[in-house]
Amino acid sequence: MTTKLFLSTPCYGGLCLEKYMSSIIQLQVLLIKEGIQLYLDTTENESLVHRARNVAVGRFMQKTDCDLFMFIDADVHFDPQAVVRLVKSGHDISVACYPKKVVMWDQAANAVKRGDDRDMSMLSSSLVINFGALNRPVVNGFIEILDGPTGFMMIKRSVFKTLEDKFPELWCKNDHQNRDFDDYHACFDCMIDPVTRRYLSEDYAFCRRWQQCEGKIFADVNTTLGHVGNLPFSGCMNERLKA
Repeated sequence: MTTKLFLSTPCYGGLCLEKYMSSIIQLQVLLIKEGIQLYLDTTENESLVHRARNVAVGRFMQKTDCDLFMFIDADVHFDPQAVVRLVKSGHDISVACYPKKVVMWDQAANAVKRGDDRDMSMLSSSLVINFGALNRPVVNGFIEILDGPTGFMMIKRSVFKTLEDKFPELWCKNDHQNRDFDDYHACFDCMIDPVTRRYLSEDYAFCRRWQQCEGKIFADVNTTLGHVGNLPFSGCMNERLKA
């Protein structure tokens, strides 16, 4: 039986970046070779990203019979093989982690002092991930994590059914401008962690709800992702002359 993948990309302002689109085109070619059927969905002009994600899941559950759901954000650059690895992992929820849009200059400086000869771009970034525990094993290239990013996340259909049963209070009326179904389950809404009282963004809140269902989240340790953004470059001649 053909595996059907529903790939959702929230596109605020109806826009996506060139690096993302070139990756999507390469992904389409690879999935044809792998025998995986792709459904590409976008939710445009929604300023609340958690509502865009909830609406996308509602469309997946109510308008398709796809087996797998995946978010890839419009500013993420990826190797299409990374998607196939998540499909084939068999995990209920699996992610690959990308860096935050910030340069950790202190990490870069410390790496230079140590004489570290690895790629400095890898050493000066901070990944969107919380492990939650030390010394967790890597099994078949995947490691269990506490919090992972929604921007590159694969989810089995059965996960959403479990969440609907566990949290019926999250059902709400659909009033999105492009509504094509009446209601949806807001499993990606933000929340305050009931234990730590941390404010959780929609991706971490989703992870926490799944863990409250005794579920686990796994991250692919071998994938390199790009998170495309704008970086200001500053320079002063007087500072250079001092050098």
